[in-house]
Amino acid sequence: NFFFQPDSTAYNYPDVMVDTFAKYKTFYQNNSSKQFTVTLKGEVFSTSPATDLANARAAKVKADLTSQAGIPADRIVIGDPTFSQNEDNSAARNVDITIQSPDSCITNKN
Repeated sequence: NFFFQPDSTAYNYPDVMVDTFAKYKTFYQNNSSKQFTVTLKGEVFSTSPATDLANARAAKVKADLTSQAGIPADRIVIGDPTFSQNEDNSAARNVDITIQSPDSCITNKN
């Protein structure tokens, strides 16, 4: 997961993100010849009309995966936002990432 500050597209833990994108860069370098798709889904609080913010956060992660991890943009898809069922809307400030190959699904929860 990629966590964000409230009402913002700024990462909640920017120092951690450096390591996170380095891990995805290594993943891509080790798997660039394989077929896979990265799906990003922003999460929003169920009572909030914040789908635009969720999509903007997913777009930021996509841009950073492309620029910092070297993953081609055509391998990254932004899916429809999901809705948090948690009473604490701080849980609805993240973007989930799923890496899927044609043969199997692998979910990465960093």
